[in-house]
Amino acid sequence: MTVNENASGVEAPERLAYFPSHVWLDRSVCPARLGVTAEGVRRLGSVIFADLPAAGAQLSIGGQLCELESSKSVQSVPSPVAGAVVRANSDVDIDAGVINADPYGRGWLCEVAVSEVLNEAMDASAYHAFCAK
Repeated sequence: MTVNENASGVEAPERLAYFPSHVWLDRSVCPARLGVTAEGVRRLGSVIFADLPAAGAQLSIGGQLCELESSKSVQSVPSPVAGAVVRANSDVDIDAGVINADPYGRGWLCEVAVSEVLNEAMDASAYHAFCAK
């Protein structure tokens, strides 16, 4: 996996699209996968619980993708896509800490049959600039 890491240490694999909510989208797999970026996890704090959408749930852009609980707070994560959830990540259901350890690998949240994508998608370089603000 090619990872682009800028001077501030923000990790961002090149193959993914990124959104202002610190959610990533991987359309190189089918169905597409959604997850939370390493920077999003850093800002949230150590994730201890994830309330993921069930298979068949319909996501809407800006609607709730999931809820993540950390040692600091409970955060509703907005969806950057519209579409039907195909599958939630059972590894995250069993141990949400996998998001902290491997946010771009085993820590993905769900797979979605995407019908629409938020127009604010960024590549890795743009995401670095966004995080630097």
